[in-house]
Order: sequence, then C-alpha cells, then structure tokens
Amino acid sequence: MRLQGRTAIITGSGGGIGRAGARLFAREGASIVIAEYNAQIGQATADEIVGNGGRAIFVRLTCARRTASPPWCAPGGRLRPAEHPLQQRRDRGSGDG
Repeated sequence: MRLQGRTAIITGSGGGIGRAGARLFAREGASIVIAEYNAQIGQATADEIVGNGGRAIFVRLTCARRTASPPWCAPGGRLRPAEHPLQQRRDRGSGDG
C-alpha cells in the first residue's frame, strides 16, 4: 500500500479516468476526496470505495461560478496547482462531471 496515510483530492472523479484514478489510489491505501460536480455519480463513487474497504468522501465541486468556487479554484474556472498533486483533472464545465 504505497499511499497509506495520504489523502488524494481527485477532481472529476465521479466518472471516467478520474473515477479509475480514485479507485486505484484507494486500493493503494489513500483516503480519497471525490471532488465532482454531479452529486449522484460523485456519491456513488465514494460509496463504492467505502464498500470495498477504502476511505472516501464526496464533495460537490464546481469552478463554473466565482461565488461557488472553493479555494482551490482560480479565476476563470481553472484549478490552482497543488503543491503536491497526486492527480489533477481540469473541470471541463460540461455540467455532467
């Protein structure tokens, strides 16, 4: 378990490559923050990881509106680079994750 004791915030991890990355990191022991726009698929991913013995939470993320942006979103909807990113995927702003 190479990532034991670490936390990964993975954007867009409700589906596609982000979801695959979240699953992989969880298998390697990381605690996962599912940062996703679509609450249904984001929560489903978190539930799946927890159901398989991992640690995960879902946080609804959108960088589309300035007033709703969390601290890791920069102006213009771009993600701020993390100091030690494990995985980062730009929100495409499609509204479906």
